[in-house]
Amino acid sequence: MFREKKRILQRILTPKPLFNLLLTYSSYAFSLLLKKGLVWGSPPLVMIEPTSHCNLACPLCPSGKGTLQRKRSYLDFELYKKVIAEIKDTALVLLLWNQGEPLLHKELPAMIKYAVERGLVTITSSNLNYLPDPEALVDSGLDSLIVSLDGASQETYNKYRVNGDFQKVLDNTKRLVETKKNKK
Repeated sequence: MFREKKRILQRILTPKPLFNLLLTYSSYAFSLLLKKGLVWGSPPLVMIEPTSHCNLACPLCPSGKGTLQRKRSYLDFELYKKVIAEIKDTALVLLLWNQGEPLLHKELPAMIKYAVERGLVTITSSNLNYLPDPEALVDSGLDSLIVSLDGASQETYNKYRVNGDFQKVLDNTKRLVETKKNKK
């Protein structure tokens, strides 16, 4: 855990992202003072959606409800690399999720590794009902994983995570933790 926090601090304390953060917060402060919108700098936090596909049918999610107003797709890795090239010098954090389940994207570990190698702190969020390769995910260098486990039993969990398997999420979480421990 200390290694991960150290890497995050090292990223934040580098000149370009730090200057960008200063610009961003300064523009916000001056906007409040002048009562006029000012935008300096680039977003320090960027969210990219690896896929709009999902394996669950959550009632409040456009993907799960089937009300998503755009075509379901997987992000092309070459396009992803172009976006990373544009943000790598100023962004601090990359969030890899949105309406879909990121682990359904076959290239997610490679996407994470690509961003980490360019100095971005990476975070993803998953329902963890699908975990194809825990070793690849651990090896990717992912800084943080948010596990969406909404309930304390299958009965309560399934009220929101429709078609989800509570025990599978627990088992997949254990697999990830064991894999991380084994790889030190």
